[in-house]
Amino acid sequence: MLAVEKLWQHGLTKSARLARALTTAAFVLSILQYLILDPSEEIRAIPILVFCLAAGIYCMTATSSGRQAALASIFHLPVLVFALLVAAMPTISATFLSSSRAMWYGVLMAFVLISARILVTAIGLPGILRSFYIALSAGVPMVVSISATELLNSLRGGGGRYSPLAFHPNWIGNLAAILIPLNIWIGPPGAKWKVFRWASSALALLVVIASGSRSGLVTLIVGCTVAAALQFSLHLGSWRFKRSHAIVLLVLMVLLLVFFSDSTATGRVGGYLWDRMALDSPGRGLDSGMSGRVVTFDAFRSTLTNSITLFGRGFRTTSEDGYFIDNGYLSSLYEIGVIPLCAVLGKYIWNLALLVRLYFRRGSSQKLCLLMYICLICTHLLTATVERALFSYGDPSSLLALCFLVATNFDFHTFRTARPATGCQFSAVPNGLSAEER
Repeated sequence: MLAVEKLWQHGLTKSARLARALTTAAFVLSILQYLILDPSEEIRAIPILVFCLAAGIYCMTATSSGRQAALASIFHLPVLVFALLVAAMPTISATFLSSSRAMWYGVLMAFVLISARILVTAIGLPGILRSFYIALSAGVPMVVSISATELLNSLRGGGGRYSPLAFHPNWIGNLAAILIPLNIWIGPPGAKWKVFRWASSALALLVVIASGSRSGLVTLIVGCTVAAALQFSLHLGSWRFKRSHAIVLLVLMVLLLVFFSDSTATGRVGGYLWDRMALDSPGRGLDSGMSGRVVTFDAFRSTLTNSITLFGRGFRTTSEDGYFIDNGYLSSLYEIGVIPLCAVLGKYIWNLALLVRLYFRRGSSQKLCLLMYICLICTHLLTATVERALFSYGDPSSLLALCFLVATNFDFHTFRTARPATGCQFSAVPNGLSAEER
């Protein structure tokens, strides 16, 4: 098994490193766009344009073989069929059923899918995962530094939920929750970076608590639980007690001791978390039907019954038609239709099954990357039940999910040594790898 250090080595060509830097910038900008109150459509399009620019610059600066392989990967049959089903057909349907804006959103989705496919070929899924991690590690502290006073007021309980500028509390809470397992399992190695990873995780946990995001808290618990369970299952029978295990066990014993010996402290902590998550409030409590979402879902169900189509009414038509549904599955069913939604969900399930099989296979490289792919897909599918980001490109998690969707079986076999015989064959190796990495 290759160590996580492989993820942080600089083995790419100059063109691939430039593409990776622009991909990181796109992820960062997709976070920082929410610092602008009421941003225009042009501002929201900037991260997408930078993402597409990364793919375009790679094609212009790469070697002829790298360019051929990147462009040929677009026409790889599974990728081509998937793109036609989930982007082209809903766009064509929108030209007949909706406004021209929905059609242009579909065209933009097609360009994003093509760019994602090129970048997956150019820098590989580990490179994209690295860009995503760096963006979260930089973006979340930048947001907190700008709104530190609001964060402290929220933690004290006097400032409501933490929602800096244009951020919804659930958005910033989910981003911070995703950062914690990334820090634990694939953060940069070394003693110097360990301090940064722990500090970053502590800050992210404070953001989750201050935002009062139940979806962020569930994302954190599910992500860490899935990763820990898979690692434990992998090493079952060969597990050895390490110093890090002793530290975790000691911390848990101290917490349990405090919990059972000091009921006052336990009540204060439990009461604080209960109040922060608003579990007994009329609008967001346990009896509120997911903050009123269940009532909205039921009301929207009749609309779906009358307007459901095979290829939808076009991207973002739920908002244009006045339906604000915080559920990615229902909104996608309305926007892209039955067949594309089945294609998206089928691809997610296929990728999960493949990743789990690769993770438990002997000799699989980059097991920690495979572990994070599994966790990120699981948490994305989970948060789509309370958000609209199942199949979109408006935030960093959605962009990363699109890269997973356009990846093929070969892309999950990272850093293999085999090269394609010709530039037109699809390669499992990121074409931006330098000669030493190949």
